[in-house]
Amino acid sequence: MDRNTLIDFMLCRTTPEQEREVLDWLDESPENQKEMDALDETFNAMALHAPLETSKPKSGRGFVRIFRYAAAVAACIALVVGGGYLFSSWRINRFAGQTVAFSSPAGETVNITLQDGTQVWLTGGSTLEYPVAFTGRSRNVSVDGEAVFDVKHRDGNCPFVVNTFAGKVEVLGTKFDVRADKETGEFSTALLRGRVRMSSKTESVVLEPGQVAGIQDGRLKVQEMESADDYLWVEGVLVLNTPSLEKLSERLERIYDVRVRIDSKSVPAVMNRGKIHTSDGLEHALRIILAGTGLSYEIDYETRQVHIR
Repeated sequence: MDRNTLIDFMLCRTTPEQEREVLDWLDESPENQKEMDALDETFNAMALHAPLETSKPKSGRGFVRIFRYAAAVAACIALVVGGGYLFSSWRINRFAGQTVAFSSPAGETVNITLQDGTQVWLTGGSTLEYPVAFTGRSRNVSVDGEAVFDVKHRDGNCPFVVNTFAGKVEVLGTKFDVRADKETGEFSTALLRGRVRMSSKTESVVLEPGQVAGIQDGRLKVQEMESADDYLWVEGVLVLNTPSLEKLSERLERIYDVRVRIDSKSVPAVMNRGKIHTSDGLEHALRIILAGTGLSYEIDYETRQVHIR
């Protein structure tokens, strides 16, 4: 088998015809499997020691992304062939147990498609850890920060579980938001569609669409969602639907990965209503929110703190 074709296969750059050709070749003999394994080990060693690639998001702030071979494979374990999915057992067996940890840059919303088709949106500064291939009886991922999940339903009993520092959320097919901030101790779930079970270390509750659950005084408390607009950040939108500067400051903290301190003794109501595109940046959002309040702001980019006074 041509070496370049094998490399293209590992990077998911082969055509469906080439894919079948390589898989048939792998099944022909153990020697072919050994040859592929040897090539894979060499490729992995090169990838793990490759220099980091630095990119700059639209906001202008630099960040570092680490591209690993496992991440490339995670995006294409399931190949669409003739309207269905052809699963490469070689890839799944080779990469079962390997995980990828991705952290979204501050001020950016990142969309990730997992191997099972589940969509995940991460707010700035949030981290998602997930396996390259889901191979067990459950699909487990971990979140530090905030993320919205649109879970792909799977036939049979294969729940999707989001693990956090304070507990977990288990679903079978739904769309929901998870906030898990270890620094502040916040752990909450908002259900947008479907049904989820939220568990802390001591108890669990089942949520219906439009409900939010969080930990208050050490117990799980369920209440009705104030507005689904709070979760439009997945579309890059911040909705000004409240006069509360405190609540809007909390949203800015989650979206831009900053800490907002209101130093003014009197806090006037926010007058503006409407929508802000988060890609326009933190300063643009602050100018619109504070317009007409008589307050000003100062941003310390080193400590990522915003002072409103």
